[in-house]
Amino acid sequence: MNEEQVRHVRDLLSRPENSLAAIARLLGVVPLDPVQARARALRQPGPAAIEEAR
Repeated sequence: MNEEQVRHVRDLLSRPENSLAAIARLLGVVPLDPVQARARALRQPGPAAIEEAR
């Protein structure tokens, strides 16, 4: 996933009505990709990256 898709996933994940499966279908990726994007965000340094990934 590119950075724009990762930002889009983060935005979609912030809305409780969106499931990982629905987000994956929307982006045309396997459901694990949004999970990996979130994990990548959590590995970035700084508390802002962690908050953004939640």
